[in-house]
Amino acid sequence: MQNHIMTFFSYYIYSLILFASNNKEFFDLNAHIHQYNTRNKGNMHLTNISLTKVKKGPYFSSIRMFNHLPNNIKSLDFNIKKHKKILKNFFQEHPFYSIDEYLNHKK
Repeated sequence: MQNHIMTFFSYYIYSLILFASNNKEFFDLNAHIHQYNTRNKGNMHLTNISLTKVKKGPYFSSIRMFNHLPNNIKSLDFNIKKHKKILKNFFQEHPFYSIDEYLNHKK
């Protein structure tokens, strides 16, 4: 097995996702906002806000990056050590060279 190095953007996205995972108490899940059983109930709720500076800040960026993770990785956040390892492997296998490339990546 090759040991790949994460790109700058992959590491940035990895850091944002870890911030969201480690600070779940600051984020609402869609399941807490409404009672409907939707496929996105495990995603973090992204409120509508018009300020561009806030949208591009770490709080909203971490929500967007976390929500774009494949469901099998999102569900591992209960075990932070295992979550970190699998998340790191994911970004080593998929080196992203921009945030748009990550957001356009198919789950």
